[in-house]
Amino acid sequence: KQIQQYGSCPESMCPWDMIYRNQTKQFDAEAAKRKGFEAYAAGTLQGFKTGLAMGFGGIVAVHVGNNFMQFNSENVAGIAGGPGNHAEGCDNLEWDGTKWKYDIPGSWGTNVGQQGRYYHVDEHFRQTFPNHTFYLLRSTEEKE
Repeated sequence: KQIQQYGSCPESMCPWDMIYRNQTKQFDAEAAKRKGFEAYAAGTLQGFKTGLAMGFGGIVAVHVGNNFMQFNSENVAGIAGGPGNHAEGCDNLEWDGTKWKYDIPGSWGTNVGQQGRYYHVDEHFRQTFPNHTFYLLRSTEEKE
């Protein structure tokens, strides 16, 4: 609802580490030029996967614990048990032959994962999906 009503400015204007409202208010006019449309709440994890496969962008909840920044050889973030304490974007879904991997453009800077990107797997969402709404966003519009 927020991205449909208020929009979102590009990271080139509002850096990833500006997360507090008193820091971001200055970008409201630029955000209003970039509103999302066709936002849907995913009712199931399978529905979320289907939306990603159809080209929707996703928003997920994950639980960040002490081992989150410990990436395995496939660049999958560490899994922590918990109800969820962090929201992230998800812009692709990949099948590696054994499991689905959710491609995450991380919010921790480019020194995390591989150039700031990493993967989540279904296990990241087993506890968070029942507690949080996962969203799919079809597209955005950009106005001058």
